[in-house]
Amino acid sequence: RVFAEYFDIQEKKGLIAVLSGEAKLEEAVSHEPTLNADILIGEKTETNAADIFSSERFTRFLEDLRSKYDYVIIDTPPVLAVPDARVIGRSMDAVIYTVKWDSTSQRQVREGLKSLENVQVRVTGLVLSQINAKGMKKYGYGET
Repeated sequence: RVFAEYFDIQEKKGLIAVLSGEAKLEEAVSHEPTLNADILIGEKTETNAADIFSSERFTRFLEDLRSKYDYVIIDTPPVLAVPDARVIGRSMDAVIYTVKWDSTSQRQVREGLKSLENVQVRVTGLVLSQINAKGMKKYGYGET
């Protein structure tokens, strides 16, 4: 749901509306010219997210997206916070595990990776995000 704020997407239907049949994908997608990408925002729902993402309807939705787009990127909540990433990860071709610089502990990283491994989700790569350039210098990286 954070993308709606980042890209100032107002009054648009999102993923839940498309999955429920309330809106068509074409009506709900917003094109972001700076990224040259289409964005489908998340929405609040009373329905359990794990139930939605493990449904046959979600599987068919992903198949439809794969036929229309070269790449489908799904940004999930943190893996330790809710089961979304573990459930969605089973349907993905690749999983990129993102770790926030100087905020996520080694223990949390290990637990998160283990929780994905426990449900047979293979992590393809790891990204260190929100790096502080000044903080990197303390570790001997960056310009002197």
